[in-house]
Amino acid sequence: MPQPQVRQPPRTQNDHDDLVTPVQITDSHKRDEGLFALPGWVIGLALGLVTPAAIVFLPMLVIGLLKQRRGRRRRAPGGDRAAGGAWDELVDRLSELGYPQPALRATRLMAADELAPATTPTVTALAERTDDAVFAGAAVSDEQVAALWSEVDEVLDAAGTAAGRRRRLVSRYRVAAARRWGTRVVATATQALPPGVTEQAADVGRQAAATGRRIGTRVAERVQTGVSRAARRPRD
Repeated sequence: MPQPQVRQPPRTQNDHDDLVTPVQITDSHKRDEGLFALPGWVIGLALGLVTPAAIVFLPMLVIGLLKQRRGRRRRAPGGDRAAGGAWDELVDRLSELGYPQPALRATRLMAADELAPATTPTVTALAERTDDAVFAGAAVSDEQVAALWSEVDEVLDAAGTAAGRRRRLVSRYRVAAARRWGTRVVATATQALPPGVTEQAADVGRQAAATGRRIGTRVAERVQTGVSRAARRPRD
């Protein structure tokens, strides 16, 4: 017996659409146009300010932090050690300002004799009071330590004013420990040289050091001047 024929319904457009996965298309071009873009002159000005400022102020910041740490370390122990640390801080800060650096094994009074003509006569009295606090054998009170450090600050303020702006600027890039190390290296090297050669080498070293200081000072001043001018430059 023949089977009845079943007619299939015709395919519609909706069936075809169900077989295709819909894809959402976004207009990225219009979206990109809405983003904020910095003008080229702003980027150039920022780079022109940041680069020289980093060259000038980053070493100054690092050395300043090292000096603050040095001062805190010398104050921290208290007593006679903090009193002696006040004198050590004075000698180092004066050396960084360009004042004479006492001999490595000089006593405080000997160092004061070298420093007093170039700084202030009160340095000698400060050295005597520091020796009294360190070698007296009695406990040193916090008030005595604070008074010594306060006097050191006063001497440094007066010495910085007398040194002038240029030497104060250069002192921010100096660390006394590096200068002492250089002094020891030069002293060790010159001991192995004949007397005549030693004097010539010392003259050459002093001239090179003076030239390096002048160049460093001029570079720092010009960079700071350039940063100031760029900050005041009107925007186009």
